[in-house]
Amino acid sequence: MKRLIFLCLHLTQLAYGQAQQSSWISIANLPDLFLDGKIAREKLAFQSCDIPNAAMGNTAKVLFKSPEENPVRFTDVLFLTPREGYILGTGLSIFHRPDAGASWNQLQFRNQGEAFLSLAESKQHVLFAGESPYLFRTKKQRHSWEAYDLRQLLHQDEKQLESPAIRIDNIRNYQDKLLIAVGAINEDAFFIYSTNQGDSWQRLALPPLLHQGLALRDIALLSEQRWVLLSHGIGRILITDDGGKHWQEKTLKIQTDSDMSFHCLALADAGEVYMAGTAALYKSQDAGNTWQRIDLANLLATTGDMEDCLFTAMQWQDGRLYLSSQNDYSEDRKTFAYVYTPASGQFSALLSHQQERFPGQSHGISAIDSQHIYLLDSYTLYQIELQK
Repeated sequence: MKRLIFLCLHLTQLAYGQAQQSSWISIANLPDLFLDGKIAREKLAFQSCDIPNAAMGNTAKVLFKSPEENPVRFTDVLFLTPREGYILGTGLSIFHRPDAGASWNQLQFRNQGEAFLSLAESKQHVLFAGESPYLFRTKKQRHSWEAYDLRQLLHQDEKQLESPAIRIDNIRNYQDKLLIAVGAINEDAFFIYSTNQGDSWQRLALPPLLHQGLALRDIALLSEQRWVLLSHGIGRILITDDGGKHWQEKTLKIQTDSDMSFHCLALADAGEVYMAGTAALYKSQDAGNTWQRIDLANLLATTGDMEDCLFTAMQWQDGRLYLSSQNDYSEDRKTFAYVYTPASGQFSALLSHQQERFPGQSHGISAIDSQHIYLLDSYTLYQIELQK
């Protein structure tokens, strides 16, 4: 049943008044970010290698593996170019490959959080967020690291909490005009935005119906005013046409009649939006107003390893939808990533290998083009090329 949820958009004032324009601080001036007060950097050498990829009939590259000593579980990936990319992980770890060489730079902020969960590119920076009271960013090319304390955006009652736990699940960028980050504070909704490419941030006030007990998972930005918002749990779908002043709920009936849940969103062309979750994929051709289920039953049966599968990340690129998945009940999967081509209706595995097995918690997919598709399982980064 559709419900219209009204709210007033209050631009929350930052605690430090005028300081909101210069709230980013160099990490060199924040010794509490590091266990011993010193910046934790390490250069890691890794020689990539090829493995047979039965799914594509070619080879896949193993580009990087988590260090055997003090291993980090990977959570997200973003490649800016075929040469330069970032991996996020637990222990607030960032791995950066600056070029096509064999070296990766590791930076850890273990003292101020649990894991990075999301990253996004803006015009001048790359931004990083997760289970931490800080946002982080680095300037492209120069790699001068800064941190932004999110606790200055907390409401007064939230500041009274003994240890407010802030989590950002996703950061989204709309044409460098609008950045939005969504997540939770102690399992209540946390929604912040920036209209100056992340230089300063403001809190979007949400009504109790949206704010309390409703952690936010993902958001798709169709324009500066039209947003599709997805919550945790079964994945309530909320839509605004006026930049957050009014919201309309679009939760699908199938979610209340079964154990169906949704986990992620992806924007395609011409206002199309995809939504994925528990072995299910939905598509909206009218900017989120109505949704049609894409029948994957027969297609999934041909790829295998789909029982209890949850799609966790998606990206649209050049007429194809790339999907990654996890399965908390299996550490022995033969494949975990897929490609769906709407024009042909084809759904197929991206990576499979006779000897290789993929851990159950897999996250992250980043596609530049059909020859540069980057996949994460829990401890390995792969590069895939589609069949030519």
